[in-house]
Amino acid sequence: IYEGLRKAGKKVFLGGNVQGVSTLALLPQVAKGDIVVLELDSWQLQGFYEAKISPHIAVFTNLMVDHMNYYKNDMGQYFRDKANIFLYQKAGDVLVAGKAIAEKIKAVMPDTHPAVIIEAPPMALPEDWELKILGTHNRENATLAFLALKSLGLSSGVIRSTFENFTGVAGRLEFVREVNGVKIYNDTTATTPDATLAGLRALGQAGQKNIVLIFGGADKTLDMSTLIAEIPNYCKAVVLLPGTGTEKNRILIQDLKIRNVEVQEVKTLADAVHVAIGQVQRGDIVLFSPAFASFGMFKNEYDRGEQFMGIVKTLEEK
Repeated sequence: IYEGLRKAGKKVFLGGNVQGVSTLALLPQVAKGDIVVLELDSWQLQGFYEAKISPHIAVFTNLMVDHMNYYKNDMGQYFRDKANIFLYQKAGDVLVAGKAIAEKIKAVMPDTHPAVIIEAPPMALPEDWELKILGTHNRENATLAFLALKSLGLSSGVIRSTFENFTGVAGRLEFVREVNGVKIYNDTTATTPDATLAGLRALGQAGQKNIVLIFGGADKTLDMSTLIAEIPNYCKAVVLLPGTGTEKNRILIQDLKIRNVEVQEVKTLADAVHVAIGQVQRGDIVLFSPAFASFGMFKNEYDRGEQFMGIVKTLEEK
């Protein structure tokens, strides 16, 4: 959305839950008529509830299980915090809702809610739009961004040009480099099993088993069973980082061996990278997609990703 507005010549700022950006520092720069694009997490949206405000244009992609260590397994409260992105919208405002969340939104939306609601079909982008970002989930995200930008008056031509040249966001299925015919991806912001599974599906094909997955970390009380059941369809090996989540799911993870997935545990991220590289051959993929939080070993997921990038850059061609 931000890149599309820039390309259209709008004065636009990026903030919210974005690495390396201070939203407060933007305040002296923003003037009437400017546009501010914010990525808002549930904690930031708690503040919107207190202020009784919502953005003029809101995009609500989906709702997946996350942060249950904070919400004490109460998905209802998690959704209520997220819902502040649209509850206080006014006449003329717009809500773009992903198909998966649209019905849940309608169930809590007051009949008098004045905003325009645009329910996005999963794949509304023309088939001939070729995106550089990988995966069905990213095409669905692009669909929502397309509808948001159209509501701001941008032409399809500007949007298409932006989308087809967009290479993605750091730490989200980010292609790092190719070493000896092996492609390496940094997906450090995948802190849930759903996110890691989306990465596996984006990069691999079921049954091909050409991915070595580096994952593990701190527990967020999320159910890992679906992810771990799917790993053998895509992965020849997994390399485990230490953490409370890894320990909690140890029995599930060890069952991967029964399905012919090599499982190795390491103590450091550097060890994980070097063990993973030792498991691959030309044409394979190393995917760093932890599925758990970063606490304990790292400052946050961004620090985790930066450390991974630094290690990968030291790898030598043979």
